[in-house]
Amino acid sequence: MEKNITNIDSLILSFLERSISSEELQALRKWVKESAENETYFRQFEESWLVSAGSAEKSRFHKEQAYQNFVARINSTDKKIKNRTFPLRKVFYYAACVLFIFMAGIGTQYLFERFQDKELLTYSLEAPRKAKVKMSLPDGSLVWLNAASTLCYNNEFGVSNRDLTLQGEGYFEISKNPELPLIVTSGNVKVRVLGTKFNVQNYQDDDEIRVALLEGSIDFSDSRYDKSIVMKPNQLITCNKRTGVLTLKDINAEYANSWIYDDVFFNEEKLGTIAKVLERAFDVTIHFENDDLKNLIFYGDITIEADNIVQIMDIMAATNKFNYRYDMDKKEIRIYH
Repeated sequence: MEKNITNIDSLILSFLERSISSEELQALRKWVKESAENETYFRQFEESWLVSAGSAEKSRFHKEQAYQNFVARINSTDKKIKNRTFPLRKVFYYAACVLFIFMAGIGTQYLFERFQDKELLTYSLEAPRKAKVKMSLPDGSLVWLNAASTLCYNNEFGVSNRDLTLQGEGYFEISKNPELPLIVTSGNVKVRVLGTKFNVQNYQDDDEIRVALLEGSIDFSDSRYDKSIVMKPNQLITCNKRTGVLTLKDINAEYANSWIYDDVFFNEEKLGTIAKVLERAFDVTIHFENDDLKNLIFYGDITIEADNIVQIMDIMAATNKFNYRYDMDKKEIRIYH
């Protein structure tokens, strides 16, 4: 039988929905401070709420269902463990580059800071090496994260802002909201959008930041310059991180987000850049005998499947441009002449 929502549970739900009154907030604060058990209960409730919100395909989810999920979780927990806090990591990780969802940075301290205009609560979505993530954001926008990427936003997302911070690569399908533009910040670069589809790539070890537009219009800017660039569909901007040089060119945008379908297209791409893609996709380390090998140019596309790294390396090595050796135990590939 389903458990009915109690008075204190109703207060917590109101708090999480940002619909709590000042009097109710004071009552909730007092209750949480009364005991460590109350604080743990609040933490578990908040975590269940956030996980339910993060894994939903829609931006809204049923409050009653979220509560019942919390009850089911509590009932399955060892009743003797009263003061234990639980990690916020929920993993949906399949064998061949699928989903991994990580919600982090949640703390009860937020309850006492949120209404005092102090630091906001930050959510972090991560895709580790050899995995990808697809998620619906609170405003209904969709985002795919490529391997070894991180996306961050705060609890005011969709309310007073639509600000995202990206490290790595992400493809976005943004819900339209003329009154609240969405802004993706990645290093020095900012992409401002109202409603569109675009791809941003900026890994820490990459030499360039790449932004490709598939549909709509976006405003591209770099903090090192005063001007911004309005991009049109089927355009790609590359920004050299060291020199700051910007390059705008026309592309076939259908390849810009092909990685979300496990297909990666290379057009005059250096082997050093391709190696980084393979390292993230297969969680391997690739070593080069010398830097000249990194500058070899390749064309074509590859399909990322579970453990098909050998087939991919065989196809590229068949061009006779290089040889390679793969140590499966160490997960290392050595490329040489």
